Amino acid sequence: MAYDLKSESEVKDYIKNLGIEYRFGCYSEKNPEVCHLLADFLDAIKKDFEKAAKVYKTNCDEYKFGKSCLKYGAYCITGKGVKKTDYPAAYSYLRKGATWTNPTPALIKAYYWLRKMSPLDSIKTSKKE
Repeated sequence: MAYDLKSESEVKDYIKNLGIEYRFGCYSEKNPEVCHLLADFLDAIKKDFEKAAKVYKTNCDEYKFGKSCLKYGAYCITGKGVKKTDYPAAYSYLRKGATWTNPTPALIKAYYWLRKMSPLDSIKTSKKE
């Protein structure tokens, strides 16, 4: 179906169908890239940060999708979509994200977030990560 997105109803239909496609691709096809898109959709379009956080976390833990780890780590720092800020979890997920994506920019981003949001010496790390 082609959309020209000139009317409000077409935009609403397009967004509804986009959500359906992302859910199918994530939950039925188990495609980590589509799961990340679903979480981005939940975050940016639906403003359902708790569901987005769950999808990012699951996508990181189950599929080792680095971008989702970085996003979940950022959520842990800001408290967005999670019950409270959790700097140790943020560190862990940012580290996973840096490991499973292009490490240099991811590490720079993680370092910036952590320095901005929390004193680094308050984060306890383990060698097992």
